[in-house]
Amino acid sequence: MCHSLTLVEGLTDRELLARLGCDPASTRRPADSDEVQDARQEAWEHYDEHGLETAVVQAGVANGWAWAFEPESVLVFGSERLAPASRGTRLIHCCHNGNALGYVALWEDGRLITTFEHGVPEARHDEDGEDPDRLLEPMRRVGFLDPDNHQLPQHTSLALLHAPTGVTLDSDQIDAGLLATLSAARG
Repeated sequence: MCHSLTLVEGLTDRELLARLGCDPASTRRPADSDEVQDARQEAWEHYDEHGLETAVVQAGVANGWAWAFEPESVLVFGSERLAPASRGTRLIHCCHNGNALGYVALWEDGRLITTFEHGVPEARHDEDGEDPDRLLEPMRRVGFLDPDNHQLPQHTSLALLHAPTGVTLDSDQIDAGLLATLSAARG
C-alpha cells in the first residue's frame, strides 16, 4: 500500500497541514476511526486515470515533531510541498508508491539536504541534495547499508525517520490526529 509520512520539527499539526497545502476548511478532528475511513473512501471515489483528485492527510504532534501521514497516496512527495514545509526548521520524509519505489528525504529551511530511493541508498550521491551523507550514521544504525538486512525497505525507511526524531506512531495516534484533504496539483 502506498503512503507518505512527513515529520517537521517544532510546528503544530495545523501549521504543517497548511504548509503542505491542505485545505484549511477541511481540517477537523474526526469523531472516530469510522469518520477517518469514510474520508479515505470518499477520496478513492474520485480516483481516475490521472490518480486521486484529493488525498486524505492525518496530522498530529509527537515528541516535538509535527507529523503528517498520507495513507493510500503520495501527493505530499515533491519539492513544491516539502520545501515550504521545511522553511525555518527541518523535515524528514519517506514515501512508498505501493510497488517497489520509495524515497527518503531530509530538508532544512527550504533546502534539500539529502534524498535517496530506499531500495538503493548507496546511490544517494546521484540524487539532488547538498549533503548526501548527512543521514549516513542513522542509515547504518537502522540497517540501510547492511547487506544482511532483509527488512523491507519501506520499514527501514520508517526506522530511519524514528532515529533522529524519536517519533513512533501507532494507528490509534494516527486516527486521533487532525484530518484534512489535499488537492492534487494538475498540470
